[in-house]
Amino acid sequence: MRTLSYLFSILIVSLCISFNGYSQELATELNTGYKVGNYEVFVFTEGSGDAETGLLIDAPADITAKYAPNGTFSIATNVVLVKGKGKVWLIDTGYGWKIFEQMKNLGIECQDVDQILLTHMHGDHVGGMLLDGNPVFVNSSIAVGDKELAYWSSDVEMNKFPPDQRKNFHTVQKIKEQYGTKVKTVQALALDGDYGDGIFPIEAYGHTPGHIMYLISDGGEKLLVWGDLTHALAIQMPHPEISITYDVDPDMARKTRLKVLEYLADKDIAVIGMHVPVPQPGKIVKDEISGGYRFLSKLK
Repeated sequence: MRTLSYLFSILIVSLCISFNGYSQELATELNTGYKVGNYEVFVFTEGSGDAETGLLIDAPADITAKYAPNGTFSIATNVVLVKGKGKVWLIDTGYGWKIFEQMKNLGIECQDVDQILLTHMHGDHVGGMLLDGNPVFVNSSIAVGDKELAYWSSDVEMNKFPPDQRKNFHTVQKIKEQYGTKVKTVQALALDGDYGDGIFPIEAYGHTPGHIMYLISDGGEKLLVWGDLTHALAIQMPHPEISITYDVDPDMARKTRLKVLEYLADKDIAVIGMHVPVPQPGKIVKDEISGGYRFLSKLK
């Protein structure tokens, strides 16, 4: 695959950083996009901070001490915007805190977005869809995995939770009510298929029952937006067997993560993650020391 290239280089300041579990050459830039064939891909960050390692499931103390010695790991909330072939897509909508301003910086208004592609329906991915209970993206259709919508629409599943833990189910119901027939389900495809050019939903179940990724492919170039495959990058790269309490099915999430990371390392496909604390694509490589992987992000 050809190296991802810049659309803009208005301002770039590079510095090398080694950060627990991944290496990067971090660049601070303004209005910088990434080309995948004829698609332009932008990463918006809603916010970033630290989360406690206590959120991890059965993480051995020696591993957390090595990769998160202060007891925390860096995490961000990202949104991806894709332009190309006369259309605009948003992959997730974050919390709806900062994406609108960042879209405007690119000359894009909410009404310009043709389709919202949801990796799943947790609040930090659908939070930008409603404002005061009304639709924000009035001209957009909504794509969501069939299994995902079925799960969050199920009274049986909702009633497994106490009343004070049902907010996400209610949020999904409001989204369905407000967007109506614009909400369309998609059936996710296998990771290892050859689908030609376009944007394709790829199955990645576990974090939620219908969690999916999106493969952007054009002219021989590929980029995978992996959604919430990881949260604690510093730990889950060298030790992808460790899941987190955010996962609905931690065991399935673990199996999916191991499968996807192995595939990416073998195929040399660029990736963007919604909780990767670096707002840029990276590559996955095997790490001989830990037996796991490393996330390499380098802007050229």
